[in-house]
Amino acid sequence: MPRRLHAETRPQADTGSGVYRLVILAAGLGLFAALALLRAAGADTLYAAFFRLWGVDINFTPYFPFVDFHEILAAMQCHRQGVDVFLEDPCDALGRVHVYSPVWLMPAFTGLGPADTPWMGALWVIAFVAMVAWIANAKTGRETAIYLLALLSPASLFALERANIDLIMFLLVVGAAFAFCRSPLGRLVAYGMIGLAASLKFYPIAAMSLALYERKSRFIAVAVASVAAVAVFASAIWSDLEKIWPNIPRPGPTIEAWGGLNLFEGELIVLTAVWRGHGDALRTFVTIQYIIAILASVGLSLHLAQQLRSRGWSLGALNPETALFVAGGLIIVFCFFSGKNGAYRGVWLITLLPFLIRRWRESRPGDVVPPVLWGRGIALLLVLLWFEALRRNAIDAFGTYVAGRFAVGLIREPAWWIFITGLMTMLWTQILASEIGTILPASIRRADPASARS
Repeated sequence: MPRRLHAETRPQADTGSGVYRLVILAAGLGLFAALALLRAAGADTLYAAFFRLWGVDINFTPYFPFVDFHEILAAMQCHRQGVDVFLEDPCDALGRVHVYSPVWLMPAFTGLGPADTPWMGALWVIAFVAMVAWIANAKTGRETAIYLLALLSPASLFALERANIDLIMFLLVVGAAFAFCRSPLGRLVAYGMIGLAASLKFYPIAAMSLALYERKSRFIAVAVASVAAVAVFASAIWSDLEKIWPNIPRPGPTIEAWGGLNLFEGELIVLTAVWRGHGDALRTFVTIQYIIAILASVGLSLHLAQQLRSRGWSLGALNPETALFVAGGLIIVFCFFSGKNGAYRGVWLITLLPFLIRRWRESRPGDVVPPVLWGRGIALLLVLLWFEALRRNAIDAFGTYVAGRFAVGLIREPAWWIFITGLMTMLWTQILASEIGTILPASIRRADPASARS
């Protein structure tokens, strides 16, 4: 039988140095305090220059911080006034309609509105910075620098400057991963927290993958309950979903959005420019290519995972670091293949760092996965987090969007596909090691050393 990895037998993760956590917390809060002072002092030119250098877009009018959470509060206010905010929202300063779950409108009775944007936005900033410092397991200055590079990256600053609701999803899922590791009751709390996050922004349902650490019967129960809950929820809000769908932003392939579709949408733009009048046929051709690319990435990652399993490698027993890696990793993979993701959603890459850094620290040159590969994985993660700074500064330096598109085609898209394939490889090892892996075809789990010995 395959190795069983249950919370009952988990080793506790090393929580890292408190001093380094304080450094990360102080640096994160210090930067945002400095930016707030710049804004309050009226140093708008310097304030805007900082964000431009960092690759964060604040070029909208009227400009004010925390504009994404402002939209949530504006929707609450107009909903309270009887306005259908999925069709119009005059309470929003930018005139945006509500494109999120109707669950966000339930707190409208509290009286919250756009006037509460400053203090609520600041609350999410502080909570996110504190959460990143809390999960950090840095033991050296170099490891601390990695966390600081991630926390202060363009992806993180974008989410924090806008007070985007992905910050709240991050807090809920990270909290769920830690609760999951504590006790059977903690696992129930974790599923509830993930369910709440999914009801607010849908995609966190991928974090239900923590059930891979359950026994087979529990996994099936969680899977059935999740599918049933999604069906009931979708049915209950279907009329709102029909209004939301046409209003969901669909960014182009060369701007600040990541996802597997980008590479192929860019190809479609080029092909339709060359062969005009064949748009439908070319779209079908490119769609088939995308499906083939997904299958190739999944197949390659499964093959590599089988090789790792045959050499005795796995993610290891359940602890907060592996739980964060599995939950955050499945969210990233799901989001990558399912659609476009604003650059701010890159904050989910931070959930992978505790596991990657620990393995990088503890691995040896002769190991199945040597330190150099862990180091390269971390470096690639940081490139993805910082890419927007490169793209926007390339545009500024060369005065043309060609430079930005060049960077996207030669750096961002290949980097994401390589990273996702490597991430899926490690996630496959957990699937193969779990009890649910026993129901997979023998051709898939053939490399499991435990199965071979049984």
